Amino acid sequence: MKVREITTGAVLTAAALTIFIIENQIPVPVPIYGFRLGLSNIITLITLVLWTRQGSLSVLLIRIVLSSVICASGIAILYSLAGGLFSFFIMSVLCALTGKKNIPLIGICGAVCHNAAQLCAAAVILKSTSVFIYFPVLLSVGIAAGLFTGLAASYCVRNKYISSLFHGLKEGK
Repeated sequence: MKVREITTGAVLTAAALTIFIIENQIPVPVPIYGFRLGLSNIITLITLVLWTRQGSLSVLLIRIVLSSVICASGIAILYSLAGGLFSFFIMSVLCALTGKKNIPLIGICGAVCHNAAQLCAAAVILKSTSVFIYFPVLLSVGIAAGLFTGLAASYCVRNKYISSLFHGLKEGK
């Protein structure tokens, strides 16, 4: 791995972690347990489109580990990993199929899959399927949050300055 790739990954991880920490400090506007916009997912979407899957996955995993250590309890890392990895897989497949064309749709699918995977993790950890009663609420919240993060990422990807920061990284130059 080249120095520029490592540096880019570190800066993107720092950006995603900063966004996560700031979002964690904002009071939740709706009375839904666990609700967050998932603004750090904007960085994941940008890196999926403009960088490589490996680079994007590295940024995601390091951000999850660091945010769990800094802001959350020990068990939260299991929920974050389940949601993050499943949504990453779905978003990377959709990104490979559509590229820059449908970033808002990719954001929606990622958010919904993130919520679904977290519910599955909760069902396993709590040994109860009753958590799935919560899915319709999380589905609607996930669609709204995913649309917002997808639109934000789409705007950033179209920005010439932001996309120029990734020039030469994807091709390995």
